[in-house]
Amino acid sequence: MTADDEVDHVALRELLDRTAQVTRVWHYIWDGQRGRAGRVYFTPGWGALVGASVGDDPTLADHVVAADRGQLDAIRDAVERGAAWDVEFRLLGLDGITRWARDRGVPDTQDGQVRLYGSLSDVSDDVDRRETIRQIAATIDEYYYTDLVHPDGRYETLFATDAVHRILGPIPDGLPIGDAWHRCVHPDDVALSAAATARLALGEDVTAEYRLVGFDGITRWVEIRCRVFEVRADGSMMLHGVAQDVTARRASEDRLHEIIATIDEVLYTDEYHPDGSIIEAFLSDGWHRLVGAPAGSVGVLWEDHIHPDDRWRGHEIDAAFRRCESVDATYRMVGIDGVTRWVRDQASGYRRADGVIVVNGILADVTVEREAIDALALARDDAFRLSRIDYLTGTYNRRHFLEELGRERERSARSDQTAGIVLVDIDHFKLLNDLRGHGVGDEILQQVAQRLGGAIRSYDTLARWGGEEFVLLVAGVPSLDDLWEAAERLRVAIESEPFDVGGERVPITVSVGVAASRPDDTPKAVISRADAALYAAKREGRNRTHFYRDGSDNDAAGEPVAVRLARVFAIAAGAREGMPENHLEDVAELSARVAGEVGLSSLDAVRCRIAGWLHDVGKVALPERILAKPGALDPEEWVVMRSHVTLGEELVLQVPELAHAAPAVRHHHERFDGGGYPDGLVGDAIPIGARIVAVVDAYSAMTSPRVYSAARTTDAAIAELKRCAGGHFDPSVVAAFLRVLDAAGITRESA
Repeated sequence: MTADDEVDHVALRELLDRTAQVTRVWHYIWDGQRGRAGRVYFTPGWGALVGASVGDDPTLADHVVAADRGQLDAIRDAVERGAAWDVEFRLLGLDGITRWARDRGVPDTQDGQVRLYGSLSDVSDDVDRRETIRQIAATIDEYYYTDLVHPDGRYETLFATDAVHRILGPIPDGLPIGDAWHRCVHPDDVALSAAATARLALGEDVTAEYRLVGFDGITRWVEIRCRVFEVRADGSMMLHGVAQDVTARRASEDRLHEIIATIDEVLYTDEYHPDGSIIEAFLSDGWHRLVGAPAGSVGVLWEDHIHPDDRWRGHEIDAAFRRCESVDATYRMVGIDGVTRWVRDQASGYRRADGVIVVNGILADVTVEREAIDALALARDDAFRLSRIDYLTGTYNRRHFLEELGRERERSARSDQTAGIVLVDIDHFKLLNDLRGHGVGDEILQQVAQRLGGAIRSYDTLARWGGEEFVLLVAGVPSLDDLWEAAERLRVAIESEPFDVGGERVPITVSVGVAASRPDDTPKAVISRADAALYAAKREGRNRTHFYRDGSDNDAAGEPVAVRLARVFAIAAGAREGMPENHLEDVAELSARVAGEVGLSSLDAVRCRIAGWLHDVGKVALPERILAKPGALDPEEWVVMRSHVTLGEELVLQVPELAHAAPAVRHHHERFDGGGYPDGLVGDAIPIGARIVAVVDAYSAMTSPRVYSAARTTDAAIAELKRCAGGHFDPSVVAAFLRVLDAAGITRESA
C-alpha cells in the first residue's frame, strides 16, 4: 500500500465516522465462527449509542438492559440457522440515558468461516412515535391500517392499530390480520367486500359498508374507507385505510326508519339549484295522508293542493327557501279526498359549495291543534267579554266602564268635545225588593237595562254601576244641552210605560244625575260630581234629572231621617262643648266629599257625612267641667275625655238608622301609626270612615276658635296636616282632603 493509499484509507474512515454521526447508523463486521468470535470492524464513533466519549470503545453487550438480553439470544439463534435478524433492544448509556437500538444483519459463510455483517442504529425517536401512535389508537374506535395487496390477492398487513381486535374479536395466534379480516366477512356480504376489492384494483378510492362476524361470535357493521397510494413494479398495491364499527349507527338508522314509518310527520329534503330547478332529494312515507291520497300514489303535486286562500303563503315559503332562510309556517291543504287539513311546515337550509341550497324540513298535520287553538281563542274572547259584562243585566260592568271613560276623556280632549257621565238610580228599589222579593228585583233590573240600552247611541257605553245604579258614558257630546237630552231620554224611557212583572203592570221611575267631564278631571272626580247630582235629584223628589253645576245645591243628603237624626244628636253634643254648628256641618260635608275623592261609593259617602255629624256625639255624656275647662286636662280628666268615643259608639248603635256610623265614631281618634285610642289600631286596620273624619275634624278644629285655643289660619292648618301625614293621619286621605279644598278654591295659594 502506498502512502497515498494510506491517506485515502484515513479519509474514508473519517467519512464513514462522520456519516455514522449524522445518520446515527453504525456498521460492523463480526467473526461468528465458534471459538474465534470477535470483532473485525466497527464504524468509528459507535460508542455514541451508549453515551461514550469520542475515542472510547465500550463493549456493547455490557450496556443492554437486562430485560432485553433475550434479543441477543435471538441474534445468535438466527446466525446458527443462517438467517437474517432484525431486533430492537434498549441500551443504558454511560451518560445515564436509555436509548433504543435496532440491530439488523445477515450471516455470510465462506470457506467454512462465518462472518456477520450488520448495522446498529438509534431508533429512540421511532419507538417514541410508535408508542404515541399506539396510545392514540388505544383510545379511539377507528381501526387504521396499511396493507400490501399482492398480485395473487393475498393481503399482508404492514401496520395495524389495536382497534382491529375490537372489530374482529380475539384473533387466533399465527393468523395474519388480513386473512382474519376476510375470513370474518358475513356470508351474505361477501359480494360487497369483493366489489370493494375490485374497485381498489382499478385504483379507485373505496367507501363501503358490510357485516363482519367476529371471532367472538358478534356480528358488527363496519364502514371502510381506503385508497391505493403506491403500485409497485411487481403489481402489488400499498393502501392506507380506516375501518369503523358503525353497528350502533346502523341500529339508530333502522330505528329511525321504523319511527318515520309510524309517525304522522313527513320528512323531506329539497335541492334548489342555481338554474331555478328544484329536485326532491328525499320524501318520507306518509305524505299522501296530508293530501288525502291513497298510499302508493304518484304524480301528486303538492302546490296544486294548497288552499286557494293560502297560496300566497306557499309562494312566500318558496321565496324564503331560495334565499336560504328558515321557515315555520302554517297553511291549509285541500286533499284529494275533499278534506281540508292544516299543515305546519318547518324547514331550514344551507348552501353547498356548488351553490345548491339544500332544504331539510318536516311537515305535520296540525288540524286538531289548530282547531283547539281556534276554540281556545273563542273561549278566551268569551271569557274576556264575560269579565267585562254584568252577568245579570248584560250591560258592561264597572271595570270596563272605567277603562272606557279614561279612553273617551282622551279622545274628547283631542277633538275639543265633552264626555258626559249619567248616573241612573231606580227609585224605591229597596222597597220593591222587600215587597216582591229579590227574584222580581232581578227581573226589574234586567228590564231597566234593556230599556236604557234601547235609548242610547250605539257608540255610548252603558254599565251597571252597582246595586240598582246604572251609569252611561256619553261619548263626544257637542254641548251640555245634548248631554242633558241624552240623560232625559233615559229617564223618559223608564217612566214612559209600566213594567210587566209576573203579569202585573208596575210603574218604575229613576232619578238621574248628570256631569260633564272637564279637561283636568280624573275619572273619580267626574263620577263624584254625577253622584252628587244624582242625590240632589233624589232629594228634590225623585223621577227627575239633575245636572251638576258649580255653586248649586248638588250634594246628596242621604236618607232624610238619618241625616236629621244625626244633625240633632250632633248639635246637642256640640252645644254642650260650646262648638259652633258650622264646625259639625263642615266636618260632615267635607267628609262626604273626601269619601268621593278616595273612590268610595255614593252610599259610603253618605255614611261618612253622617259620621262627620256624629263623631263627637259621645261628649253629650261627659261632665261639663271637663268639656268647658279652659286649661289643659289632667291625666284623670283625659281618661274621662277619651271615653267619649266608646260612649258615642254605644249611643249610635241604639239607633238603627245611624248604626253604620258606629265604627267611624269609635275609631276617629286612632292614629295611623298605632298611637291612638281606644284600640291602638294601625294603618288600614282603621275603618276608612274614621280615617276620613279624623283628618277633616282636625282641620275644622284647627281653623275654629276653641275655649282653650284661638283659630289657626288655613295655611297653618294645612301645614300641620301635611306634617302629621303618615304618623297621625292616613297620607292618602290627607292628599284627597287637600284636593277637595283645592277644588273648592280654598288651597289654591296655600296647598
